Amino acid sequence: MTVNTLTKTAADAPENQYSEEDQLTRWKETMGMFASGLTVITTTDENGDMTGSTVSAFSSLSLRPRLLLICLDKRSRTLDIVRRTGRFAINILNREAKDLAFKFGSKEPDKFNGVEWQTGYLGCPLLAQSCASIECTLETIHDGGDHEIVVGSPCQIERDQDAEALIYHRSQFL
Repeated sequence: MTVNTLTKTAADAPENQYSEEDQLTRWKETMGMFASGLTVITTTDENGDMTGSTVSAFSSLSLRPRLLLICLDKRSRTLDIVRRTGRFAINILNREAKDLAFKFGSKEPDKFNGVEWQTGYLGCPLLAQSCASIECTLETIHDGGDHEIVVGSPCQIERDQDAEALIYHRSQFL
């Protein structure tokens, strides 16, 4: 017997046997099985005030032209400023930067207090505890559910060839 998979829909999926809360828990746990690096997205607003957010959803998108993408929560102050100013930096955290991952993932008002950084080419803060920092200009933003998919064009790269990246897997730093 042949099963026609083209007529199946997400509404009929086996995952729907679980409550919505259980589906969200299962989704988060499943996504956590994918080991990823951690980044902090930084930028400055029109007055020079800095902001930043911890992000694991980061990827190279294209080699020609060079493009990358990050995903930011629609409620993020960082997203609002990136949208207005058209610039941001991706700081790929090194293994010693666990505290920064927590700090920039929090609602703490002054996330840069006590953090070592320098001003980059576009005026974005570049964090010292990074394997690499990539400053970008904004190309476009796409809707992605409760997040926005931000596409950037890199214009300046700083690297520490000897640094090892901070890895996040199943809610643990490696």
